Amino acid sequence: MSASSDVPKIRRLLSLEVRNTFELDEGGYPKAGHNGQATKSKYTIPEDGDPWENCYRKVKEYDDELFKGWRDQVDKLLIFASLLAATVTSFVIDSWKNLQEDPIDKTNRILEQLLIEVRNTNLGNVTALPTLQPFIPSTSDVRLNIFWFMSLSLSLATVLIGIICSQWLREYQRYTRLPPLDGMSVRQLRYEGLFAWKVPNIVMSLPVLLQISLVLFFVGLLDQLWNLNSLVAAFATVIIGLALIFVIVTTLLPSYQ
Repeated sequence: MSASSDVPKIRRLLSLEVRNTFELDEGGYPKAGHNGQATKSKYTIPEDGDPWENCYRKVKEYDDELFKGWRDQVDKLLIFASLLAATVTSFVIDSWKNLQEDPIDKTNRILEQLLIEVRNTNLGNVTALPTLQPFIPSTSDVRLNIFWFMSLSLSLATVLIGIICSQWLREYQRYTRLPPLDGMSVRQLRYEGLFAWKVPNIVMSLPVLLQISLVLFFVGLLDQLWNLNSLVAAFATVIIGLALIFVIVTTLLPSYQ
């Protein structure tokens, strides 16, 4: 193939680079101005710096917007979980005492046993005294503490997981002084690790844990009220029932749309 046959191909390739910078004449060559210099095109490619730097800046803006929502959600859930844990703790302080025998009652039983033995000795009766029966908590007390301790455990677990998630999100956005290309590589490594470890799913599961904890607290509260006063329990059941129905309906109905 002769060199003359390559001229049109070379001209086409060069024109792709030149036409965005200079005005071309009918022959495809840069048009000369009045001073003999090539005339700049009014549609030139803007010179806005390193493309990697611009890409890195856009990626950081995307990450900042994404993580802002996650951080706000985690921070608010931590506050609510702390309040719920404090509320449940105030109830548990009184309820767990029913799982063990009152020391005063135990002392009274021992004294009663001693008095019976002294009386039998004075009367000359030699009879075997019944042994002290071990303390067994009532079924309602056991059931109540199961509900409330599970609620307390879930709320505290939410706080623990939320703190760990906050640390992960903070470390992800701890940008180091690296060149844009290296910074993009580090960011992509962190981004893939974030989704490989299911961090978004963990963040989204925190509200579910809190809802379960709140439901368990409500169930334990109603259980205690029905054992104490049926009228008070009836009013509380209506209010709590409506709240739970609202949660169930708003959770299930969107899946059928």
